[in-house]
Parts: sequence; C-alpha cells; structure tokens
Amino acid sequence: MKTKIFTLIACMMLSLSMAAQDYLMFNNIPITGNIESFCLQLTSKGFTQTSVDHNSTYFSGCYNGRRATVRVVATDDGKNVHGVVVRLSASSEWAYLVDTYKQFKQIFTYMYGSPRTSLENNPSDSEDNLDLMTELYQGSAQYGCMWIVKGGIVDIYISKTDELLEGRVIIRFLDSTGADAIKQEAKQAAQQTKE
Repeated sequence: MKTKIFTLIACMMLSLSMAAQDYLMFNNIPITGNIESFCLQLTSKGFTQTSVDHNSTYFSGCYNGRRATVRVVATDDGKNVHGVVVRLSASSEWAYLVDTYKQFKQIFTYMYGSPRTSLENNPSDSEDNLDLMTELYQGSAQYGCMWIVKGGIVDIYISKTDELLEGRVIIRFLDSTGADAIKQEAKQAAQQTKE
C-alpha cells in the first residue's frame, strides 16, 4: 500500500514539473543550457558533487526516495548539458530490482504514455534468486523500456554491475543530442551484427 501511495505522489509531482515544457527535465531542472548552471541547480536540490571527469560531473543523493549516483553529461565541448544518468543503489536481490524497475516504469508511463519500446525477458523457469541473478549476469535476463518524448528520450533498464551477481536500475534522460548519439550507436551495433 505504501508503495502505491509513493508511486502516485511521485507521478503527480513529476507530471506537474513536465507540464507545458519543450525540453526534458530532471528533478524540475531543464536539461538544457550551461552545464555549470545545471550542476548548481542540482546541488541546490540536495545532491552532493563527488567528482568530475572529461565531460561528466558526478553527484550523490536521493532520486524519488532512492539513493543514487547521478552523472550529468556535457556536450563534446564540455559547455552544455545534454543528459543525466541515474544509477540507483546496487542490489543482489532480483525481486528488489524488478520491483524498483516496475515502480519507475509506472511513473514514466503515467508521465509519458506507453513506452515506445519495452523488453522484459527472463528466460529462467526458476523463482530462485541465485538463478535469476545469474541470468542477469550472463545477459539473458533483460528488462528495459524507452520513451521518445518532446526534447529527447527517457529510458530505464536493469543492468548488471561489476560485482558478481549484483545489479542496479539505471535511468537515462537524454536531450535530442544524446538521443541521436544513442540511435547512432544502435544502428552501428545492428550493422556489426549483420556482418
């Protein structure tokens, strides 16, 4: 019951922030313009900057009540923001990963409508956590969906981590520049598969 109430409140808050916007938003901050300005606004929302590398600035904090690492991605020249990647806390519990994925999928479906693409494949006949996490680690369990929205794309998926039998939910908000890069990567991967 608490989960349903949390999901409903989160949906309402997120949908209000999206009303009448021509650009993608993250935490009520438009994913557009100067990266320094975006990062300052993110800090004012309670996120703590942890590091900076080539074209990314990393933060830690809470996203919709969940501990997360947030990566703010800049354009190639490093001046403007074009994406945000949210990595939720890792878990070795399959049920937790799927529940978290489904909660965020429900929120985004409420906000953006049905996903453009959705793949939820778990070939394991078992309900055993070890079997399911092994399927994720081997790449045969795949959960992910994507929305093409005004201003870019939003996607969510369950990913394995570098640790054995551990996974996390990842959410990406990419403006049109980032979305075009993802589409180009997908085309290249498809061409390599055909060769």
